[in-house]
Amino acid sequence: MDNLTLVCHYHHHNFERLGWACRMIDGTPWWIPPKGKDTNQTPLQHLRFQRMRT
Repeated sequence: MDNLTLVCHYHHHNFERLGWACRMIDGTPWWIPPKGKDTNQTPLQHLRFQRMRT
């Protein structure tokens, strides 16, 4: 159970179809945008998790 994260109903059903991926890094979810949005596919983290680290 260490690779789960909560998302809203819409994103739960559509993030993969839209080209996004989710990876757990150090126990928090990081979102990988599709190449059309970011050619480097730089992982993004929700602001809620960024505030937890500070």
